Amino acid sequence: MAGYLTSKKQNAFPQIMSDENQRGLGREKKQKPFYLKGKNYLLAIGIDNYEHCPKLFNAVSDAKSFVKLLTEKYQFESGNIAEIYNEEATRKNIIQALDKMVDKVTPEDNLLIYFSGHGEYDERLDEGYWIPVTAEVGAIDYYISNSSIIKFIKAIKSHHTLMIVDSCFSGSLFAERSLGGEKRQENIPSRWMLTSGRKEPVSDGKPGDSSPFAENILYFLKENVTSGLAIGRLIDDVINATASNAKQIPRGEPLQDVGHKGGQFFFHLKKNEPADWALAKETNTIAGYHHYLDKYPDGKHIKEANVIIEELQEERLWVKVREENSIQAYYNYRQEYPNGKYIEKAVESIAVLEEDEIWASAKKRNIISGYDDYLAKYPEGKYVKEANSLVTSLLAQSGDLVKPVERRDTTETDDPAPVRTVVKEVDNSKKWKYIIGGVLAGIVLIFGLIRFFGFHPDHDDHGAAGNNGKLFMDVQQLEDKLDIEMKGGEPPYCLKLYRGSVVIISEEKIRRSTFEIPTKKFKDQPGTYRLELMDNKKEYLNENIVIRPGNSSQPNPDRPQPKQIYPETVFIRGGEFKMGCTAKQSGFCKDSEKPVHKVKVASFNIGKYEITNEEYALFLNSVKTHKKSGFTFIDIDSELCRIKKSGNIYTVKSGYERHPVTWVSWHGAQAYCSWLTEKTGTKYQLPSESQWEFVARGASKERPSRYSGGDYIDGLAWFDKNGNKDTHPVGKKRPNEIGVHDLSGNVFEWCRDYYDSYFYKKKSKNKITENKTASPTRSLRGGSYFNKEDFARVTFRTGEKPELMDQHIGFRVVSAVK
Repeated sequence: MAGYLTSKKQNAFPQIMSDENQRGLGREKKQKPFYLKGKNYLLAIGIDNYEHCPKLFNAVSDAKSFVKLLTEKYQFESGNIAEIYNEEATRKNIIQALDKMVDKVTPEDNLLIYFSGHGEYDERLDEGYWIPVTAEVGAIDYYISNSSIIKFIKAIKSHHTLMIVDSCFSGSLFAERSLGGEKRQENIPSRWMLTSGRKEPVSDGKPGDSSPFAENILYFLKENVTSGLAIGRLIDDVINATASNAKQIPRGEPLQDVGHKGGQFFFHLKKNEPADWALAKETNTIAGYHHYLDKYPDGKHIKEANVIIEELQEERLWVKVREENSIQAYYNYRQEYPNGKYIEKAVESIAVLEEDEIWASAKKRNIISGYDDYLAKYPEGKYVKEANSLVTSLLAQSGDLVKPVERRDTTETDDPAPVRTVVKEVDNSKKWKYIIGGVLAGIVLIFGLIRFFGFHPDHDDHGAAGNNGKLFMDVQQLEDKLDIEMKGGEPPYCLKLYRGSVVIISEEKIRRSTFEIPTKKFKDQPGTYRLELMDNKKEYLNENIVIRPGNSSQPNPDRPQPKQIYPETVFIRGGEFKMGCTAKQSGFCKDSEKPVHKVKVASFNIGKYEITNEEYALFLNSVKTHKKSGFTFIDIDSELCRIKKSGNIYTVKSGYERHPVTWVSWHGAQAYCSWLTEKTGTKYQLPSESQWEFVARGASKERPSRYSGGDYIDGLAWFDKNGNKDTHPVGKKRPNEIGVHDLSGNVFEWCRDYYDSYFYKKKSKNKITENKTASPTRSLRGGSYFNKEDFARVTFRTGEKPELMDQHIGFRVVSAVK
């Protein structure tokens, strides 16, 4: 209102920040909306006819217009409104009205106080006042001080309290400091105030009109069509409009030290469910249906609205997936909508992209085993002819294998595809007594080729123990590994071994009881081969097998060989990437994950899985101790440790063989790497943080996914919501883009770096790949079944002392590339 006193002291205009609700692309996370359980109370005070102060023209009409608008358009009931105007607006009546609110308003209720009249500010006392109708000029003992009003606000235990004050010097109610950027949520208690100015006189407006301040409040409340208008939004609009058209700058922000928790007061429109549902159907947007659901939690169309929202979300995600057209995008769609409208198209697209990706990788590597991998997986694929041609060309260049023979192309004939097949049982009622012995003898001869069946052909750094350059398999090993019962057939048998379209070995008449094939020919060509076995009538085997060169002494084929467990690895081609957390990658970046910096890593191999209990037990049984040099490798005394010692033997609890090893210290992980290095001749170690994050991002220069493999965690990781308070067998969740499992979740993984939460800030300019600075802690990555999903993010970092052993900490390894 127009002031008749002036103040020399001015306060700075605070920066007000807007905070509109936004919904992201893809499937939206459903959040339980907040519904007010209590009532909305309103105390309106307006004074025009002052007894001793200059009269005003618009204070009362503005207050009444405000009350009328709230009761007609918003959820304010007349029974919960108190109005005090002109001669009734004495100091006593105003104080009593505030006092009643202390007793009446509950923690579930909201309170709005509107005051329109004269105000005063005493610079000597640094105190502002509301001036009641009977107060004389300068008689501050008849005024109502800001400090008194604040005491009432603090005493009123409402959910939200909002004061709108249209008077001179009303900004003196605020503390000197400003709080921009508050969380604006309805379910969090708040104490807000919006004033017509700062410590300055403000305009009453022309007689018969509204004050500039009230005019803009009424305008934006009238024009609003949002079901829940936040006070923060209203403040922004009123400040901008008033400051542009009057010589005053309104001020709006939370009050200090009166119970503000960071929420907001919301103006909710009165309910008209038929009209609101019709509007939602007309706009047909996710936001429109959410507005309906928020406003009518028990409405008639709840089920229909949720169904439509789900359909619109699926449509929007599918559009985004088609635009991205990547394997990960289609996997994300499948995870979110396993029975979705486009699930068949998603599966088809994944198959096409995977074949293209595998073929592109094979072409880039241009080695026989790469093309063999493609042929094994896609025997009728679109690149079969080209793959066979390239294999033939590479074999011819090697000069170590026999010439090609004529062979039908599987893409044009009914020739059996190069996949594992077992022929149906034939009628052997008359011949079985002498046939079985001959067949088994033939099988002994053949499957000497697959002594090392099941290892990846490209990972020849692990070597198999003990065949002195010859491949063999006895009958028991055949039955254990392939679960085949050969019945029927009679010698002689025909054996053929193919590499692509090239016959490597051909035996037309096999009758011997033993058969060994020198592996000299395969020394430089380990990989996937095709094996065929026939008698003169039937084909009995058409099998893909993996051949690896041997490197040690000849074992006794009649005695079962000891099981050797070495971690399976995935080759990672080196490159440069941006390490650290960005808003695009995650909305939960921590200081330890910033700033983003470029890091270059060399090529390496990384464990496809976390090291398992059976793999770690093999190490313990080899070194015959779980302690060395004052360090404990693993806490076998813990009740939850799955490895126990019985005599001198370390055994794994049944059912936990393929679970990741836990209760292992950083020293224990290092000891395992040293042992593995000695056993294989290849250097193994823990991954650096840079290597770990590079792989977790899919070895991509700029991977925006939050978790390793995507943004939807359920299908990628074991964490607190699905972990069931225990580890899980490795590899049960979907791998990331390059085939590595469990980088997010299951167990935290030791890295070889020292841990420093501010390391990125200190060293980011140096393009560091490993933190070698002395520190009492070592780095951990990936989260666990025990932790919330935030810990499973690809950029999340933490550290622990290297001697720590815990139920949710394990490790994986990396190895050098030969």
